[in-house]
Amino acid sequence: MGSGDRWLAVGAAVAFEFVSGAAGASWSGNSQLAYVDPGTGSFILQALVAALAGIVVTLNIYWSKIKGFMGFGSKPTDAENSNSFDSADD
Repeated sequence: MGSGDRWLAVGAAVAFEFVSGAAGASWSGNSQLAYVDPGTGSFILQALVAALAGIVVTLNIYWSKIKGFMGFGSKPTDAENSNSFDSADD
C-alpha cells in the first residue's frame, strides 16, 4: 500500500469518526439543546460527500484486485502469459 493510499484510508476513517460522533451527539436521547447552524451542517454534508468520493475512488483503483479476490476476474489468455523474449529465435 502506497503512501497516498494510506492517507486516503486515514482521511476516510477520520471523516467517518467525525460524522458518526456528530450524529451521535445530536441525535441521542439526551435532552441537550444541540444547535447545528448552517455552516456546521454544510461541513457535515461536505464530510459525507468526501467520504463517499473516497470510497468510490478507492473501489475504482482496486476494483480488479477485488474482482480477482472474489473469483470474478477474467482468466489470462495465452498471449498474456507468453513472454515476447521467449519467442525470439535470433
